[in-house]
Amino acid sequence: MAVLGWHRVRVPGGLTPEGLAIAQDVARSIKGHGASQVFVVKVCDDTIQFLDLWPDRATFERFTDWAMVAMASDEPKHWDLMGGEYVQGGDGNGEVIFALP
Repeated sequence: MAVLGWHRVRVPGGLTPEGLAIAQDVARSIKGHGASQVFVVKVCDDTIQFLDLWPDRATFERFTDWAMVAMASDEPKHWDLMGGEYVQGGDGNGEVIFALP
């Protein structure tokens, strides 16, 4: 079964070209860790959402284990480098209508 991951980044004052370049690097990194597809979605003028599709739960869990270790470090995160903040959760503005096997 495929797995979907997501997170949002809000950048007060709007997204700069430099911030969008960082988002592209992050998307490449997520794909490099095993995601089958990664989308960077503009939610509004100051918020982007990363949507990543994973081929199976085990691959996704290996990535989240790596991401948790990275989050616990003192290194700046991509949202810090963008001058933004991580947005926990989301506001549920999408709905899956159907899925094909």
